[in-house]
Amino acid sequence: MINTIVKIFRSVRLWLRTDFGLKIFSVCIALILWLYATGLNTSDVVFEVPLEIHNIPTNYIITGDVVTTVTVRLNGQHDVVKSLRVSEIKAHLDLKFVQRGRNVYELTSSDILVPQGVKVTGINPKKITINIDLVK
Repeated sequence: MINTIVKIFRSVRLWLRTDFGLKIFSVCIALILWLYATGLNTSDVVFEVPLEIHNIPTNYIITGDVVTTVTVRLNGQHDVVKSLRVSEIKAHLDLKFVQRGRNVYELTSSDILVPQGVKVTGINPKKITINIDLVK
């Protein structure tokens, strides 16, 4: 039994030593091809989605013009992003801590809700200005 294990160990060691550079080169080429092939299967899409405003305190009112839509650039697996619909993407702005006057909010990817496996790569406009006044 031990002789068999020793023979196997020697065979593996001999196999690893012969043409070691060629084996490393082959593994590198395989890795590069795999990365290239998996990278080809992703796509970018652009959607214009409604901006949903949440949690406006009851004693405040929005005055002036407000952005109603944002353009989002998404990246993901080709089949997934090409089958997306606008209804699956949500852009929301939380005004929970709003103050009276001019408020500027910077939208981030966490403000854009997308299906799993899809990544937000761009938002336009990135900054949203909202004017707030007291309800009279």
